[in-house]
Amino acid sequence: RKQAEEALRASERLMNNFLENIPSYVFATDRQHRYILLSNNLAQFYGKPKEEILGKTHHHVFPKDLADAIQATNEQIMTSGISQHIEEVVESTVGGVPRVMSVNKSPLRDEKGQIYGISGVATDVTEHKRLEAQFRQAQKMDAVGRLAGGVAHDFNNLLTVINGYSALLTDRLSQDDPRHEMAVETLQAGERASELTKQLLAFSRKQVLMPQPLNFNDSLRLISSMLDRLLGEEVMLAMDLAPDLWLINGDKGQLNQVTMNLAINARDAMPNGGTLTIATRNLSVTPEWPDRYGMIPQGDYVHVSVLDTGHGMSPETLSHLFEPFYTTKEVGQGTGLGLATVYGIVKQSQGYIFADSTLDQGTTFHLFYPRVIAAMAAAAAPPVVHKKGSERLLVVEDQDSVRALIVQALKQDGYHVIEAASGEDALRTAALLSEPIQVLITDVIMPHMSGLVLVERLRVTWPGIRVLYMSGYVDPSKPAFLDEPGTAFIQKPFLPDHLARHLRDLLEKSL
Repeated sequence: RKQAEEALRASERLMNNFLENIPSYVFATDRQHRYILLSNNLAQFYGKPKEEILGKTHHHVFPKDLADAIQATNEQIMTSGISQHIEEVVESTVGGVPRVMSVNKSPLRDEKGQIYGISGVATDVTEHKRLEAQFRQAQKMDAVGRLAGGVAHDFNNLLTVINGYSALLTDRLSQDDPRHEMAVETLQAGERASELTKQLLAFSRKQVLMPQPLNFNDSLRLISSMLDRLLGEEVMLAMDLAPDLWLINGDKGQLNQVTMNLAINARDAMPNGGTLTIATRNLSVTPEWPDRYGMIPQGDYVHVSVLDTGHGMSPETLSHLFEPFYTTKEVGQGTGLGLATVYGIVKQSQGYIFADSTLDQGTTFHLFYPRVIAAMAAAAAPPVVHKKGSERLLVVEDQDSVRALIVQALKQDGYHVIEAASGEDALRTAALLSEPIQVLITDVIMPHMSGLVLVERLRVTWPGIRVLYMSGYVDPSKPAFLDEPGTAFIQKPFLPDHLARHLRDLLEKSL
C-alpha cells in the first residue's frame, strides 16, 4: 500500500509539473460542466485563482452567451463520444483582448468506458492567425498591383498618343480657331487620365523613382504651407519633428506625395474640424525592442506618424484600406487611389506602413523608412529649356502610333530621325548606317528584345552612344541602367515638349 501511495504522489507531481510547464492551456470538466482540472497558465488567463475556478462551471469565467455555446459543444462531444477540434474566440479578463484559441476536446471515460466529462488542450493561435491574414492581404495586394501595373502600361501608351497630338494641335491652331479649345480640352482630360495611371503605377510599384539621401524634416517644412492650404481653416496642423533626424533614401517628390495624400485623407475624416499631427523620430528595431507589428526587420528607421482626430475606421475598412479603388467616400469625392498610391510609394522606397484606427477616436498611420548613411544630395540643376537640334537619332518603339508621334515631334524640332519597330529591326537598320547616331531613344519593354538588350548590342559598335529610355512600366525602384553614363529616362505618357527637354538635357550633359 505504501508503494502505491508513493506511486500516486509521484504521478501527481508529474501531472502538476506537466500542467505548470506546458505552453498550451489544459483543462477538464465533468458531466455538469464543472472544472475538475486546469493548468496554472489557464487560471492566469482567466485572471482568477485556480482554487476559485475548480468546481465552478464555464459561467463563472465566461460571459453567458460564450459559456452557453461552449457547454453546448461539450454536450455534443459527451453525447456522441467523438473528439472535436474547434476554434473559439475568448477574451482574457487580464488583457481584455480577444484571443483565438485552437482547442482539441475529447470525452473523458472511466474504467467502465462511461463518459463522465471532457478533457481539452487549447493553444493560443492569435498571432498565427494575424500573420496568415497579413500574408493573404500581401498576396491580394501583389495580385491587384500586377493588374494595375499592366493596365497603366497599356493606358500610358494610348495617353502618350492622345496627349501628344493634342499638344501639337494646340501649338498649331490659333486661339481664335474653335478647334483650339477642343484640342485644349482633350489635352486637359488626357493629363487628368495620366495622373490616374501614375497613381496606379505608384500602387503597383512599377514607376521609376529617383531616390537620394534626404532629411524628412526638411521635406515636411518645405510643404507645410501647402499642407495648411490642403487642410483648410477647420483643421489645425501640428508638427513634432525630432532634432538630428537620420537621413533616409527616397524620391523627394514621391515622399511629399505620400504626406499630402495622408493629409487629404485626414482632412476628409474630420469634416467638422480637428487636429492633424505629423511627428518624426529615430527608431531602432532590435531583439530587445522589436516592432509591435512583427513585420519590420532589425535595423535603424525614421518613424513618421500621421495622426488625426477624425471619425476613425472599422476593422472591415482597415482590412481594405490600401486597395485601389476602395473608398468609403461618396461618388465623385475620390478615386479610391490615394491610399493605394501611398502604399505603393512607401513599399517601393523599401519602407513599411501600418494604420491603427478606432471608430470615433481617429486614425494613426505609421511609416518606417530605413536609415541611410550618406551625405545630403546636392540641389537639382534647373531644367533645360526647349531647344531644337540637328543630331541623328534612332527611335525604337513597338507601338506604331507612339513611334509615329515621337518621330513627327522630333523632325519638327529639326532632328534627323531614323525609326525602327523592334530591337531586331533597329540592329538591322544600324548595320546599314554609314555614320553613327548620337542618341538612341528606345522603349524599355518590347517583345522579343528589350531596350536594355538592344543598348548592350549597339554599344559594342557605338560605345559612346547616348540613350534615352522611355517606358510606362518599369520594375526596379531605381533601375541600374540609369546609373550608366550617357543615359536618361522619360516616363510615359509624355508631351512632345517634355521629350524635347529630356533629349537636349541628355545631349548637353558632359560624359
